[in-house]
Amino acid sequence: MRRKAAKIRKIFPDAKYGEVIVSRFVNRLMDDGKKSVVEKSVYAAFSELEEKLKKHPVAIFKEALDNVIPRIEVRS
Repeated sequence: MRRKAAKIRKIFPDAKYGEVIVSRFVNRLMDDGKKSVVEKSVYAAFSELEEKLKKHPVAIFKEALDNVIPRIEVRS
């Protein structure tokens, strides 16, 4: 007999910027449950971006994701 399917948990926005995308990125980078370590490095990188480019770092991050995501669906 199969077990129940795992429930899909809601991803909460991150504490500093209030964005779900940043929270998902932190969760993907996390290794061995060390979320605070990854958050420090991501926030440090975002602060450097903000200083250098004088733009909101989440906007830069979203723009970078748009450049990486494929425009069309690829099927085999």
